[in-house]
Parts: sequence; structure tokens; C-alpha cells
Amino acid sequence: MPSKEVFSYIIHSLQAVYEEREAQNIAFLLIAFLYQMKKRDILLNREISDSQYNAKNLDAFIYRLQQHEPIQYVLGEAHFYGLDLLVTPEVLIPRPETEELVHLIIQENRHISSLNVLDIGTGSGCIPITLSKYLKNAQIHAIDISQEALAIAQKNAQANEAHIIFHQFDILSSDLEALPLFDIIVSNPPYIREIEKKYMQANVLRYEPIQALFVPDNQPLLFYERIAMLASKRLKKGGRLYFEINENFGKQVTDQLLSLHFKEVKTFKDLQGKDRIVRGNLSF
Repeated sequence: MPSKEVFSYIIHSLQAVYEEREAQNIAFLLIAFLYQMKKRDILLNREISDSQYNAKNLDAFIYRLQQHEPIQYVLGEAHFYGLDLLVTPEVLIPRPETEELVHLIIQENRHISSLNVLDIGTGSGCIPITLSKYLKNAQIHAIDISQEALAIAQKNAQANEAHIIFHQFDILSSDLEALPLFDIIVSNPPYIREIEKKYMQANVLRYEPIQALFVPDNQPLLFYERIAMLASKRLKKGGRLYFEINENFGKQVTDQLLSLHFKEVKTFKDLQGKDRIVRGNLSF
């Protein structure tokens, strides 16, 4: 079976659900997953062997995609900062914006050895696992409220040979006194307001874990306020707090850190030009 024929079939099957460019990207990913073909193999119209091609199996994958199920859940994997990660509906799909957060942390701290790092709301474990690859000799802890998410994160850590210390905590009710002091605390907490649901894609709303996405409209800074307060007590002097943020609340998050005696508080824009990261250093 010519690979371009399969490629065209997938795109045609998804045209009612996805725009053409996104359908093409999904088709490349699906063919790579099912037939171990790279993009250039498809462009060269390499043959898919009869032993590999199974129309019924292909259609089963396409059906799930037609129901708006994200390709990452369909394949059970997501690519993040050069790593392959297991993802299921128990964890949020890692986003490119979070890669930018991780990249900033690496760039600002890779020259420092033996850091103590904490990731709050770890989900798939994408942040601590990636940091473990670049922050040498760092001791990295990660917490989440969800036991199911922690199980996925632990599998990802094992698969990527990353030593991460996982804990189950509800950040809204725990003081983290059982944990050591940290040089870095990072969090990509829930930050989408309920009112913003109407602007979101169906595949996100149907399949991704709601508790990892949304905050009440009347408490948009719920997690930032709590985590910032904890960080002011659990960071070492000069320690750094990094947040991924809702683009609409950069000033409010910055003001919150300043009120807790963080210095050098800075907002960073993502590749789309939106406020996406806030970083502050604890001054005492």
C-alpha cells in the first residue's frame, strides 16, 4: 500500500473534524506510530508492507480521532522537549508553552549544581523529568493531588531513566512541611477560568482532566496565591519560583509575588507573544 494513499485517506476521513493542516499533522503522527515511517518516507511515497497494513486497525484509530479524541491520547504518547511520554486522560497533554517554561528554567539554572527542585501539579511528569536531564545532580521532587496522575508520572520517569521523588499532596490544604527547602519551585497550575470554556476546542473539554485545567471564575488566582505563599516559606533564600500563567493575569501574579517579598519578578512572553511565565527570586 503506497504511504501517500494512506496519508490521503486519513486526511479525507478527518476533514469534517479538523482543519487541513492539523489533519495533515495528525496523519503524519498516525502513520509514524502504526508503520514506523518518518515524514520523509511518506513524502517519498514508500510502500507500507502488507504485513503492516491493517485497514480495520487503521479505521479504529481514525474513528477515535473523529470523536475529537486528541491524537496524543489515541496513540498513548506525547513528545515533549525531545522526550517521549506516556499520556492518558488522567493527565494533561503537555503543551509547547510548558516546553518554553522548562527551557527558561534550564537556561537560568543549568550552571548551578546540586539544586533542590519541586514541581507542583506534575501531571505526566513532563517538567521534572525534563529538568532531570539538564540540571545535573539536582534532587527533584514532584507532587500531585491525583494518584492516577502520579502513576503515569512514575512510569514516565522510569521509561526515561529519571530519578524523581513523587508525593501525593493537595496543594490547597498541605503546608509541605514534610519536604525539604528548595532552590527552585515550579508550577503549571490550573489557570483557565470557567468562562473561557466557550473558546476552547471540543477535544480538550471532552477528554482532558478538568481538575488540571479550570479554576472558578471568582478565584482565578486560587492556585497562584496558595503556591506563592507556600514558596515564600519553602524556598531557600535567593530561591526561584517559576509559574506558567493565564495570559490575562500576568500583572496580578507579579503583584502577588512582590507582596511576598520576591524580587526581580519578571514576566516572559511565549512564542505567540502572550504573557506566559512569571519568575521571581525570594529575597530573604
